[in-house]
Amino acid sequence: KEKDLKKKLEEQVRLSQKLQSEIQKIIAAEEEARRKERALALKEKKEKKSKADKIKEAKNKLYADNKKEQPDDSDNEDDVKDTNEKGRKTDVFDMTPEEKITSNSFGNNKGKLPWPTEHGLITGTFGEHEHPILRGIMIRNDGIDISTAEGESVRAIFHGVVSKVMKIPGHNHVVIIRHGNFLSVYSNLSQAYVKSGDKVTSKQSIGKVFTDADEDNKTTLHFEIWKDNNKLNPSSWLTPKSN
Repeated sequence: KEKDLKKKLEEQVRLSQKLQSEIQKIIAAEEEARRKERALALKEKKEKKSKADKIKEAKNKLYADNKKEQPDDSDNEDDVKDTNEKGRKTDVFDMTPEEKITSNSFGNNKGKLPWPTEHGLITGTFGEHEHPILRGIMIRNDGIDISTAEGESVRAIFHGVVSKVMKIPGHNHVVIIRHGNFLSVYSNLSQAYVKSGDKVTSKQSIGKVFTDADEDNKTTLHFEIWKDNNKLNPSSWLTPKSN
């Protein structure tokens, strides 16, 4: 029995690492897309400035040829200077104004966010713990596990945009939602009702929890919260259960 438990634990660790790897890939891909978007915007600003400089040079030459007073382009120079300064101050990974509002709002709701399932109990807590049966063996949970009833719906904990919907062996369907620089991760879904790019609202149904007929109809949602590249304890963010 101990041998079987160790083998099962090894498989769980492998599947968990696979999920974490996929989340990291999504974060990296989004950062790369943002980097390219920012580089393109900077290129367009430079081209705009170059065009403005050429127009100004042509104007100055025309006025010089006609021995007329040169135009006052101080306002234009200020605009270009302001644009350049903004370009220097803006970091590649800065959020959009809308993302900043969402991120701040998410952060301000710590301890008050709705549960990802309407019913259920936390049966797997966040962090590193000793295995309940295998003495001396430590296990790590990068989120929490919520055991619930068969057919239970999965809900978005906050408004945001779906970053990715994918299927991972051992985790079934996985939905990742971005809330500014926060991510909420919902895995072990039998089906997903949303797709990448969809905007979702708080408590919107995004899928259904998978029921494992081979494990006594066990129905468990694995749920994680990330801020940038850091994994957070979801229990600290959800509203406390009254019962």
